[in-house]
Amino acid sequence: MKKQGIAKTLVLAHPPIIPNEFVVQLSRLHPEIVAVVQFPESVKAYTSIGDAELRGVVSAFVKQGARAIKIHPASDGQGAKSRHYLRLIEIAGELDVPVIIHTGCLHTSMYKDATMGHAQRFEPWFRDFKEIDFVLAHTNFHEPAVAIDLAERHPHLWLETSWQPAEIIGESVRRLGADRVLFGSDWPFIGSNQKIGLGRVNDCVESGILTEDDADLVLGANAVKLFRLGEVEIANADA
Repeated sequence: MKKQGIAKTLVLAHPPIIPNEFVVQLSRLHPEIVAVVQFPESVKAYTSIGDAELRGVVSAFVKQGARAIKIHPASDGQGAKSRHYLRLIEIAGELDVPVIIHTGCLHTSMYKDATMGHAQRFEPWFRDFKEIDFVLAHTNFHEPAVAIDLAERHPHLWLETSWQPAEIIGESVRRLGADRVLFGSDWPFIGSNQKIGLGRVNDCVESGILTEDDADLVLGANAVKLFRLGEVEIANADA
């Protein structure tokens, strides 16, 4: 972050490998880190409890500083009809926090079912929960046009730029406006994604695809607004 001039970043938990408690504590020790919590289907501590108990668990993390909830259908192998996911979305609405969804079909041994990441699977959520802000992480990866189409139809959707080339970042801004696009790096240690991602936004500015004001929104101002981070320059919503 220091090397790339990044002032603040979202770091996502991935229980049980990366526990929510660890990420929240990290954010309390390091103010430049903002915690995002996740409650996978595979973790019985989250799926074996009732609605009120689950709300209490999520609420406690939010009170400790977590600023969003992550849902990873490909990793969990679960789809849009998952009762557990629906409970989490309802809780997110009650707590007024955004929901970040992994989108895109990327086949890897880490995922139980990569096809569950197709963004179009979740359009019922976007129709039924219009009061909730959803972030489509990776802009649906190999099929970004699908994510852009969805965001055009649903104004409470935001697109996150990791893995996308400058052309897709520019197209997202052209069709949605710069105020619903968020810079992200995914795993920042793989392929120097922070440096490459920032370079792509800069390429957009240099080629005239984005204005300087557009880039300011994508690189930070949008995240300040969405995640309620206060008046601080942000250059990375790491999703």
